Parts: sequence; structure tokens; C-alpha cells
Amino acid sequence: MIYFYKKHPTCIIIALWLLITPSIVNSQVAPEISYSKNTIALNEEFFISFLIKKQKLKTFPNFPDIPDFVKTKTSVNQSKSETVVIQSYRPLKKGIFDLENNVIFLNNKSFDLKNTQIKVIEKNAKIPLIIENTSPPNYKTVFDHCELKLEVDKVECFKTESILLKLLLLVHKDNQANLNFFNLKNQLVSITNQVKPNNCWIQDLTDLNEIKLDTNIASSNIKSKYILYQCYINPTKAKNFNIPQLKFQLIKYDFYKSSTEIWWKDTIVTLYSSPIEIKVKNTPKEIENIWTAGEYQLNEELSKKEHYINQAIELKLSISHHGITGLLPSFKTIENKKFNIFVPSEMENMVFKHNNYIGKKTFNYTIIPRVTGEIELSKYFYWIFYNTKTYQVDTLRPSSVIHIASLPNHYSKNEQKYNIKEWEGLLKKSSHKIQNLEQNPLLKWVSNILILLMLIITLYIIFKK
Repeated sequence: MIYFYKKHPTCIIIALWLLITPSIVNSQVAPEISYSKNTIALNEEFFISFLIKKQKLKTFPNFPDIPDFVKTKTSVNQSKSETVVIQSYRPLKKGIFDLENNVIFLNNKSFDLKNTQIKVIEKNAKIPLIIENTSPPNYKTVFDHCELKLEVDKVECFKTESILLKLLLLVHKDNQANLNFFNLKNQLVSITNQVKPNNCWIQDLTDLNEIKLDTNIASSNIKSKYILYQCYINPTKAKNFNIPQLKFQLIKYDFYKSSTEIWWKDTIVTLYSSPIEIKVKNTPKEIENIWTAGEYQLNEELSKKEHYINQAIELKLSISHHGITGLLPSFKTIENKKFNIFVPSEMENMVFKHNNYIGKKTFNYTIIPRVTGEIELSKYFYWIFYNTKTYQVDTLRPSSVIHIASLPNHYSKNEQKYNIKEWEGLLKKSSHKIQNLEQNPLLKWVSNILILLMLIITLYIIFKK
């Protein structure tokens, strides 16, 4: 190293400078982020402050939206040594609200904004009322272009066939407005209560605490597609039904901007969806009382590869489709002398895959083979449904063929000797008589000791009371 320094001192100095300079620059850029008090009155404001030392502000930070708060003002105070940026928020209602983790961009660099919780209580009479933002002379009115749309994957279906319904907020590419969700949870609860057609089963897929982005955007005019509400609807009767017109409200901001301030003026935008009529057709008579209209796939799984006579085999048969799974019946089975079939346990789950929900219901069967040889499961398990793709009655059958062998030599003699019926016979022959203590002195001595201890404890409890 010393030899290299003597030969190439300039290289060493440049390398050290490259290592040290980034850390110095970062230490200068990193702002101090702070919040005002976390408990405020309904007529108080909440603040997020940025303190930037030894650097001038080039761009305004992108302060986040807080649920059920509106932005009122972004102010900047600059001096030679530091710059302070303060974002003000006004609460719209009482409650406890979460400001989640966010990334703030400042002077083309990103910084983490840590989560916090804000509690809003009753108005404080000692605090003067918040004056609305009327002081700036002219707000710039921004053009908001968004729409509320009801979307279904089919407008005609068969009885018992699942329909996927989505309520979408579409934000167009020419939208200029800064938008914020307003009273989101209550609005979604209201929508949930309205989307309840008669004679239908509904499986709600909406998370009231999270709005998902739909990445499947077909139109080039749409910038963002938010899924406000979604569910599966399963009609129980061949009767048409309507999804009514739904309402959703947003906060839109107009603003006034100067070199040191941005004033925000909030207005409520109300959007309406168009109603949709769903036509429901009857299924063929032979399956009209079975909840199995749709497009279904079967997956099967065996617990082990080697199978022996009188040894339990776990068989999983899973049915999946785009729709409700709770109403799906178990497989029909055929009794036979080759193996015993026990009543299955059931498990359901919903998986979000390829921008869609896939319902899956698994039936866990236990079977015990009674003879050696081959067992074709397709002969003994079947599941009937009406295929809405081919418009025909269809059947799902497992394709596995199980090879049953005799127990190998490495099993114990008892396992090779006895089958289930022989074990039942042994149980019947076993003695249920109580053993005489006189025939076992050790057992008699231990029993007497235990009885004596019980008496002593009983007497102690009586005299203590």
C-alpha cells in the first residue's frame, strides 16, 4: 500500500475523495422531518415540517394525503443556513387516523416519511375557528376528469353461476386535479349494503382498509384504475336482477401558488355509476338443484407414492374456478370391496392471481385399500357440473391409478399378520376384568399408600377450615 502511494499518490487521493464526498453530500441533503402534536381538536390543524440545512429548496415536496384530512397550505421559509417547509392539514371528522409510511421527493432525492397516528377529538372552544382559504386572490381551477364505473365479467349467466362485479374509479390521462379519498370506509360500507340483490349469494372480496390498483387497463385514455369494491354474486334462482346506481365522493383541490406558498382549496366531487341488469338463465333440469354451473378445474394429490394393503392413503381433490366455493358439494363416491372411503374434511381459500380472484375448495379423503392390485380412482369418484363454456353437462374425475402392494418384509410381523378385522377380533377377545390386588403385592402396597395420602390431605383441609 505504501509503495503504491509513493508511485501513485494522486490515485489514492481521488479514491478517498470519491468515498468521502457522497456521505458529506447526503448528510447535507437529509432533512429533519417532524410532526405537530398527535392529538388535535376538530378545529385545529396538523403539520408536517421539513428542515433542510445548508441547501436551497428547488422543488416543493410531494406531501402525502391523509385519510379524512384536507390540505390547506404549503409554506416555505428560507434563510442562508436553512429552509423550513410546512404542510398544513385540516381534519374533516373525529376519530383515529393513520399516516402510513411514505416516500417524499425533495430536490430530486427520496426520503422516508415514517408512519404515525393522529387522534382528532371534539372542537376546542378556546381555539379560534379555522379560517377557510379565501385570502389568495385567485385559485387556479384544475380540470378533474374521472368516472365511476360498474363492471361485470358477464351480463348473462346461468343459475348458480358466479359473476364477478367491480366498482371502478377511472382516472383519465388528461386529469389535472389532485384528488383524495374522502370518508372512505363509510362510503365502502354503504356501497356493500346497496349491492345485495335478492335471491343471490354474495362473497365480498373488498378490503375496507386498502384500495387496489387494477393493472389491467385496456383503454389508452385511462391513467389509473382503482378497484373500490368487488364481489362474486351467485344467483340462486333463474330471475333477472339489477345492480343499482352507486355514488362515490372524492376531494378535489384547486390551488394558488407563489414562490413561497401553495394554498389548497378543497371541493367535494360526487360521481355516479350507471346501473346494470343481469339476465339469469335456468340450468338443465337434470342438474337444476346442484350448485355447479360454471367452468371448473380439478387438481389431485396423493399423500405418498407407495401404497400397501390396509394402510391409509390421503387423497386431496381440489376444485377451482372464478367464483364462490362455499356452495360446492363434495364428490359423489361409489362403494366397493376394493377400498373403504371415509367422509372428507373440507377447506376453502381465495387466491388473487393474474388480477383476478380464484376460489378453491379442497376435499381431503382418507381411503384404506382392502385388496392388492390397481385401483382406478376415476371409477369411484366423480363430480357433475354444467359447463357454461360448452353448454353441456360435464363430469370431473380424478385420473390417478393407485398400485396396491402387499406389505414388504421390513414391516413388523404384527403389521404383516393382522388386518383390520383381526385387530377388531383381538379387541373383543381381550379381558375387561379388574385385576385382584391379592395377586400383585407391589400394586397392593402402592394403592394403600395412595389411599392413606388422600385421607391425610382430606383431614388437613377439614381441620384447617
